[in-house]
Amino acid sequence: MNGSMSRRSVLAAGVAGSAAVLLGTGNASAAALVTQSEINSQPTFYEVNGAATSFRYEPGFYSRLEAWHVHWRNWTPYHWTAPHKIYSYGAYVDKPGMHGEGRAFDLARMLITAEHHNHAHVDNAISGSGDSSFTTGSATQTYFVQAACQYVWGYSTGIDGDWGPQSQRDSSAALVRAGSDGVITTQSRWLAFCKASAQQAWALVP
Repeated sequence: MNGSMSRRSVLAAGVAGSAAVLLGTGNASAAALVTQSEINSQPTFYEVNGAATSFRYEPGFYSRLEAWHVHWRNWTPYHWTAPHKIYSYGAYVDKPGMHGEGRAFDLARMLITAEHHNHAHVDNAISGSGDSSFTTGSATQTYFVQAACQYVWGYSTGIDGDWGPQSQRDSSAALVRAGSDGVITTQSRWLAFCKASAQQAWALVP
């Protein structure tokens, strides 16, 4: 593993990997939104002031958030999944884009035993009510795969957001180690890579 890898980076990669399986990387009326003070029974807080806060979501997106959290708990060491606090920079905001539809959530950190740097934006603009897929044309997804290959799987993968032979080779090698094979561009292998990367990240932290 890269010697400069930090505990924070490992944890952040694990959270990103688990979220990537269920959420993609698009304005509803206010009446169509639901207000929730928790995700999968875990309370939500506003990162800016630390206050317990209810956020507003498009119902389908909120359902995917809860599904993500169920999977995250299933993949994570038991003592990390005890009741915890979910901190966010926000969900619905009256502005254009996915936040304006209530279909985005800025995850700041989950307070259990470690903090996560700033936040990871997740939305379902592309995946909708289904699981996400991988495309080599997505710089965001490519950055994630490259970072996971380097920091989680220990390869010397360059992190530049451009898909190329090295990214394909190293992600395929990670898939083999995860009990799969082939190229990450099929949905099943993409989901396998995300799940295995999350689990591998947790395993690297005592």
